[in-house]
Amino acid sequence: MIGDKGFFSKSNIEEIDKAKVGYIIPMKRDNEIIDYKPISKLDRKGFTGYFKYHDRFIWYYSYPHVEEHRVFVFYDNQLKGKEERDYLDRIEDKKENYTIGQFKNKIKTFGTLSIYSNLKNKEAIDIYEDYKIRMNIETMYDTMKNTLRADKSYMQNREAFEGWIFINFIALQWYYHLQVLLKQKKLLKQFSPKDLLLLLSQINSIK
Repeated sequence: MIGDKGFFSKSNIEEIDKAKVGYIIPMKRDNEIIDYKPISKLDRKGFTGYFKYHDRFIWYYSYPHVEEHRVFVFYDNQLKGKEERDYLDRIEDKKENYTIGQFKNKIKTFGTLSIYSNLKNKEAIDIYEDYKIRMNIETMYDTMKNTLRADKSYMQNREAFEGWIFINFIALQWYYHLQVLLKQKKLLKQFSPKDLLLLLSQINSIK
């Protein structure tokens, strides 16, 4: 089971454990069980290592929690830079509740993703990729709009419109089938389904 940040709580975890279900659940950044000490050190000695995902380097470390549960902390330096800029922009625009004091308190959490899991045999990269696949499901509509360009139908009657919907449904299945194949071949760190579609779009059969 892959949840979202709002789902994490002690009572929910206890119920899922009783049901003997494996899970990956992200935590809100202010959760007290998250240890940010390794991130504050510039030498990265507290990190276990890193991996490449969609042409970005993700650093990570993990540590045990109660009853063989584990906390995984992932750190994306590019995301950290973006979040810092966004927060400072809000301070410059004098947005409510955005202050330099709050910025200093939050800076250690920028660029991080913390995940709680009871999966004993999963490596950090597997946990990260499984969670990202869930995020891809949430961005399915964005895929239909920007990759498949299926936000406008231009159909003139009901039969044509239903056919258009069906074709886009099949195309969306193929898109995520590519996602699964890339994950199985451990190629997600190099390519995305959109990369392959762009490559394949340049191949023509001439009769």
